Amino acid sequence: MSITCLGHSLGGALATLCAYQIAEDQIHKTPSGIIAPVTAFTFASTRVGNTAFRERMESLGVKVLRIKSKQDIIPCYPLGQDTDHKDILESVKQDVKQSAERTPIRDLLGFFVRKLKQAIQPDEYTHVGQSLEVDFTKSPFLKQPKFIDVDIIETLGNYHNLDGYLHLVNGIVGTNDDEKMPFKLVVVRDLALINKSADLLTDPSGKNVPANWWKQSNAGLVQNKEGFWVCVSNFDDPKAPNPDFD
Repeated sequence: MSITCLGHSLGGALATLCAYQIAEDQIHKTPSGIIAPVTAFTFASTRVGNTAFRERMESLGVKVLRIKSKQDIIPCYPLGQDTDHKDILESVKQDVKQSAERTPIRDLLGFFVRKLKQAIQPDEYTHVGQSLEVDFTKSPFLKQPKFIDVDIIETLGNYHNLDGYLHLVNGIVGTNDDEKMPFKLVVVRDLALINKSADLLTDPSGKNVPANWWKQSNAGLVQNKEGFWVCVSNFDDPKAPNPDFD
């Protein structure tokens, strides 16, 4: 028996905290003395805790694998004593140069650059566990947007997309240091999932999948007998019947 906590983005931070709490409260120990290993797998998680927290996690025997994208800015926050933000900082700086003629984008990217360059204090946040870095530029199935061509917020969101992460993990061959290793899909996983909540899938993939296709039909509204569009669930009345939960 083992206990595994999973999460993406803020959920990754919560998964880390859950794994810690399970071990700290000894929930993973049975009355007979059997100890179940506790592990957390986090995708694009923010930093959690300081050095003391990391050392406590290690002493408790909790294992954490952090999957992070080279282009994703979210794992860089809150700012901490780690140095894994340098590659992203350099990438952002290059995009600032390419987008110099577009003032709104330049200002927004400048904000990120300034935040990333803030002084890092020794007792600030730090990452926990081991990291596995993925790279959006390695997959031939993912679009390679440039900030100069697309909306900056959408681009940053694509780099943070969970289905993009899962696709990249599926194609990892070797370790972080194997830069020359080819991208190869190992597990059969529907490429259409890449576009479930993003616009990432390339046209050459042959899937012809629309962007952001995972949507609730008509946003949950239905047309009543009078022709008006209404919500089938009455969220204002907690006692009202709800077909989604009843």
